[in-house]
Amino acid sequence: MTFKKGHKPLGRALKGHITLEKTKEKIREKAIGRISKLRGRNLTEEHKINLKLNHADVSGSKNPMFGKKPGRKNQWRENNPNWRDGVSYKRQQILEKLPKKCNRCGIEDIRVLLVHHKDRNRKNNKIDNFEILCRNCHILEHYNEIFKKGL
Repeated sequence: MTFKKGHKPLGRALKGHITLEKTKEKIREKAIGRISKLRGRNLTEEHKINLKLNHADVSGSKNPMFGKKPGRKNQWRENNPNWRDGVSYKRQQILEKLPKKCNRCGIEDIRVLLVHHKDRNRKNNKIDNFEILCRNCHILEHYNEIFKKGL
């Protein structure tokens, strides 16, 4: 692919497109306004002190990420500690103990059944805190909660 002198490839859609010098100048002028005003300047000691005073110290243990292990934020499926052999372990335990049907509409298709915490506390894993709901009823449960709060 050949280009005219001074032109670079921009993609197939702009193949053969020539940008006028007038347009390039407008683009440069707009870009100048986006450059940091402190860039390339030598700051005075007073200015450096003011910058330090007005910014939070997040060094060492004050850093919000201090002590956190790097890793996946995604806790779905096999990344979740409750995942065993392709099935959510906690879900499987609850489905074995409770009837395999939605508590609201009565649907019995195991593929659409979810385990719901009645008190919305994920750490409360007592059997009487769980409820089996289908996907539709589960969504409606949380939608009604949001609707009641007025969000």
